[in-house]
Amino acid sequence: MKTALLCAASLLALSSSLTAQAEPATPPLSAAAVDAVPWKPAAVIALAEKVARWQLQALERGEHPRSVKSMPDLRGWEQGALFVGLAALADHSKQPEFANAILQRGKDNGWQPGSRIYHADDHAIGAAYLWAASHGAGNAAMAPLRERFDQILAKPSDVDLHFVEMADRSVPSVDRWSWCDALFMAPPVWLEMARATGEAKYADFAKKEFWATTELLYDQEEKLYFRDSRFFQRRDVNGRKLFWSRGDGWVFSGLAQLPKNDPDRPRIVAIFRDMAAKLKAIQKPDGFWAPSLLGDPETALPESSGTGFYTHGFAWGIKAGLLDRQTYEPVVRKGWAALTRAVRADGKLGYVQPVGDRPDAVEFDDTQHYGVGAFLLAATAVADLNLAPVQPLKAAVKVENPSAHDQPAALVSVPAARIGASTGNWSVLSGDRIYAAQYNAAVDGQPATLSFVMPMKAKARAIVKFLPQSAPLPLQTQAILNVREGGKLQGQAFKGGVFHLRKDYAVPVEHAYHDGLVAFEGLGWESDKVAYRLYLDARGVVDIYGKKLPRPILQSIGQGADDYHAMADWGQDILQVDQSLGMGGLGEVRGGKATQIGGGLVLGHVANEGPVSASARVEHRGFDGGKSNLVARYRIHAGSALTFVDAKGSGMNGPVAAGLVHNKGMTVLKSDAARGGWGYIASWGRQSLAGDDLGLVLFFPEEAVATRFNDDGQTLFVTFKDAAQVRYAFAQAWAQDASGVRDLEGFKAWVATTLDGLNRPPRVLAK
Repeated sequence: MKTALLCAASLLALSSSLTAQAEPATPPLSAAAVDAVPWKPAAVIALAEKVARWQLQALERGEHPRSVKSMPDLRGWEQGALFVGLAALADHSKQPEFANAILQRGKDNGWQPGSRIYHADDHAIGAAYLWAASHGAGNAAMAPLRERFDQILAKPSDVDLHFVEMADRSVPSVDRWSWCDALFMAPPVWLEMARATGEAKYADFAKKEFWATTELLYDQEEKLYFRDSRFFQRRDVNGRKLFWSRGDGWVFSGLAQLPKNDPDRPRIVAIFRDMAAKLKAIQKPDGFWAPSLLGDPETALPESSGTGFYTHGFAWGIKAGLLDRQTYEPVVRKGWAALTRAVRADGKLGYVQPVGDRPDAVEFDDTQHYGVGAFLLAATAVADLNLAPVQPLKAAVKVENPSAHDQPAALVSVPAARIGASTGNWSVLSGDRIYAAQYNAAVDGQPATLSFVMPMKAKARAIVKFLPQSAPLPLQTQAILNVREGGKLQGQAFKGGVFHLRKDYAVPVEHAYHDGLVAFEGLGWESDKVAYRLYLDARGVVDIYGKKLPRPILQSIGQGADDYHAMADWGQDILQVDQSLGMGGLGEVRGGKATQIGGGLVLGHVANEGPVSASARVEHRGFDGGKSNLVARYRIHAGSALTFVDAKGSGMNGPVAAGLVHNKGMTVLKSDAARGGWGYIASWGRQSLAGDDLGLVLFFPEEAVATRFNDDGQTLFVTFKDAAQVRYAFAQAWAQDASGVRDLEGFKAWVATTLDGLNRPPRVLAK
């Protein structure tokens, strides 16, 4: 018996004969070398084995995922879905450990399903028992499950399928398949029981209940399943219907491997193909599917469990001849490449949305048993397709680092036309190393480019080739704007409601400091090195979140459940802004002082442009009595703590200033007298809120500034000649971050290296 029959899937995995009858710490990430995306079957299965092995070892250690208070029920759905994937892997792997794990779990469980008689979640583990029955355990492995199913058939539930929670928090409808997840948990097991026993009554029950659920939850307009009836009228912040990625993933994966001779097949094939067409259309450019399927792809976070189930369904559909290979193979490739970016070096699978019934925030280090099950299903189906490895473009370029210093994160841009690159996912190869790359469309008369970040030795040259697929690296840059929806103002702070990621937001004029309306009081952008936030209130200046770990953190903090002023595993807020311009903030010179903007309408916008960069744009309108405006864009790149700023002011009363908070007793540094190129002002000392050393630096093009060093007692700042053409950059180095800067001399060397990289940036050499 093939694993796909019992677990993957199919709603109607009935044979023709039957029809005739009837957490360790996160290891450091790198913007540098990673292995290529595996495509050949042996390489795909090797990665699957690595992921499965990590999960089995974690189970042996008694580890449990974040948000799960105790080990999930060993007969429950979380591990039931994991063992579905393990059974698929056992059918593909030459290693006996995975089959042994399934057999041992069945013995440990006494081959018993979960304790709730009718609940679909408690049937899921039965897929592993049925697999075991045909792989050495015999009929005893399925006897208790068969007894349970016969008990249900003797007295089937007839409760209404509408999902109504009672006062005692019970939900009567779960005695039937009233939520879309159930279509993965139960029908494949019932159908496999029919195949294994030759008794059609199990298949008949599965089909009857499947169609009842589909009639209620399947949206004919969107070709997707609602999670349950509670979601019929729910909408996201943009007014779109809410379809949960993993919820529809359960269904799509459960529809895989449709029967050939069953009379219900044409209807099921139609749903499968309609869902496939819809899911292809809404796959994100990065290969993942958004946690909320119709959500904004630019703000949606990576999520691997839904993506795993979809990738499995698409790959299976192609192999089965139900989906056109030319049309849908690119979907599989993008999905599989995305999934490889969720795997840590040690085999831990990340980006798995925690247990829940709706879209939610997710982090790289989040894992769950069912996410691993989805990954294993996807891997085995991808291996079955025997996909050819992606080949690099014939065109190659030579790049040079003219700096006298090693540049650990040299940013290189190549004209797309030079290499024949078009929109899509990219990476670059230099020697035996692979780096993330990003296609940047033509804008404002500037040609399209392909940009990437790679380490380069001083004065070194390198040959770079271009690969039209993503590098298997986790998310390293992002911009976040997280706004509370539905809360009520109690006193001076909002309570209740839910935070939603937004791409644009006009801050209401009544927004006040610390009112909890906007997570961490502003919008933010980050790389693997540092996170910055800009206050979306009258201050309008930049603050620092020092990072000890390279994972993204902004999507999860500042929502009332944490205190980012206290040290966490990732770091903390490390700068006190007060009335200064903070960390590279913009302001206006008034009475000889660099002052915060104050007042007016504030609009925020974030853009997650790709794996190499992210940006934020902030507009301050109508300050200075209503006549002044200032628009600024902040951009950060992977591997770097630098933020580049471009701003345009109009109607300003005084010069535009950019500066750094001046804490007393700090060592102040500045570049030599203007000689063209870039200069800097900086400070170093015990000025972090963690009580340790922190270095701040602001870089500026000499030609753009009117005054290059000013100190008003609270801010070190420069002023610009033209308010309509403001350009500069800023960065920080904290004693606990990954920069390696630990003392004043190290900070000076770090600033010198960065300055030389600005003055002598990497270049693409002529052919």
